[in-house]
Amino acid sequence: MIVPPNTKINSEYYVQHVLRPLIEKELPKLYPNEMHKLLIDHDKAPSHTSNYTFNFLNEMKKKHGISFQNKDNIVVKGPDCSPLDFFGFGWLKYKVKERRVTTFKGFCKIIRDIWSELRVETCLNVYESWKKHVFRFIR
Repeated sequence: MIVPPNTKINSEYYVQHVLRPLIEKELPKLYPNEMHKLLIDHDKAPSHTSNYTFNFLNEMKKKHGISFQNKDNIVVKGPDCSPLDFFGFGWLKYKVKERRVTTFKGFCKIIRDIWSELRVETCLNVYESWKKHVFRFIR
């Protein structure tokens, strides 16, 4: 999802444009009849930890059985706490630098193209490597 320039990301925007479409449209397609096995994990951005957001997440838990990380258990700034931090953003940045970007629209297209090139096998390998990294971090 590309957020339009100058958009204020508050709790309402986060719920309506990120969480709601993710939970009510995308995840049921990927995990039909298995929503109760999922855990929503996000960082401590104010829009992610607000009462508005957690009220919505509680509704989704009742409706779909999906779980979410409690505010108190969200790591503030742990090293490489998510697979996107561990691999995705660095890989994406590297790939974007290989291309010539001249407009915002072109940038959005390149981002979509690059993400669509990412193979499932690569994601699985990254996830396994990330899990090992996190377990070392926890100990």
